[in-house]
Amino acid sequence: QTLPLLKMTGASPFAILLGKSLPRLSVAVLFLICVAPFLLLSITLGGVLTQGLVSAILSVLCYSLMLSQLGLLASLLAKNSRRAFSLMTLFWSLTELSWLWVMLIGGLEFISRATYQSWYDFAYSSSLMMNLNTTLLGFSPTDWWYPHMTFQLVVAAVAFALSWVSFERFTEERSSGPSMNWANRL
Repeated sequence: QTLPLLKMTGASPFAILLGKSLPRLSVAVLFLICVAPFLLLSITLGGVLTQGLVSAILSVLCYSLMLSQLGLLASLLAKNSRRAFSLMTLFWSLTELSWLWVMLIGGLEFISRATYQSWYDFAYSSSLMMNLNTTLLGFSPTDWWYPHMTFQLVVAAVAFALSWVSFERFTEERSSGPSMNWANRL
């Protein structure tokens, strides 16, 4: 209920959205900073290359950025925090578990086998859960950036852009009273 007060300060929508998303992201960065000394032990004890550790840290940072921006979009679209959490869970399942959704749709007869395989390959390569072991335990000295990181950055950018574009519309509706659109029903 503080959004009208924030808008009265003269802060731009970009500044308000950045202020909402940066604290979420800073928690993940602080967690990685705290865990980094323990992760370095994996290099000294053997089994993990420096590039694998760097790519795993970059992967978690990209994932955190994506989750913070999806959370920002969910909090903008939803009317209260419970609904925002439900919407965020839906967003997360659509991005992280997309390979599972493709598998479930794969049995339908209107999808060709080649289309199914290309969807599944893309969904599998964009999931952090399915690629973290390859990222961390990759033994190629040149591989440190993977397709799922690019996917997560693109999703984060699109979610922030959608939040920024729709900020004025949804905040005006919240401060002026109820209306009959899909966002207020969430």
